[in-house]
Amino acid sequence: MTEEEIKFRRAEFQAFSDKAVEASSSAIKGALIMNGGAAVAVLGFVSAQLSKGALPLGISDALMFFAWGVVLAVGSSAMAYLTHLATMFQIDAMLSRRWEKLSNWIKPITHFISIGVFLLSIAAFVAGSLSVKSSIDAESQHNQEDQSN
Repeated sequence: MTEEEIKFRRAEFQAFSDKAVEASSSAIKGALIMNGGAAVAVLGFVSAQLSKGALPLGISDALMFFAWGVVLAVGSSAMAYLTHLATMFQIDAMLSRRWEKLSNWIKPITHFISIGVFLLSIAAFVAGSLSVKSSIDAESQHNQEDQSN
């Protein structure tokens, strides 16, 4: 490879890296907004139901799933920061020829933990949504039984 090709490849890698960081940041923000918005919606639903004097069973479980989703999204953001820090450590280790083996372990571990925490945040949203659905379905069935009696 010529020096120009190497410079081009480095610039291409940097542009790809910047876009990957931007996309992961957007995904984490999306998970935070999704779970936070769902928690606010459930709180509004709970408030409306309490004014009627009846709270569907299991609705508090849904609220907790969304709350944990928010916590996990924030944790995912922190892990993304640690992944970037590990990347800098890995680059420094390669340049200084110190701690190379350690840095080659730390970087992928932080990366996979970050992805895992993000996916858990999404799973918490899905679990919360399913919990809301089952709570509403159970309440609807209960109301139908009361009407038929």
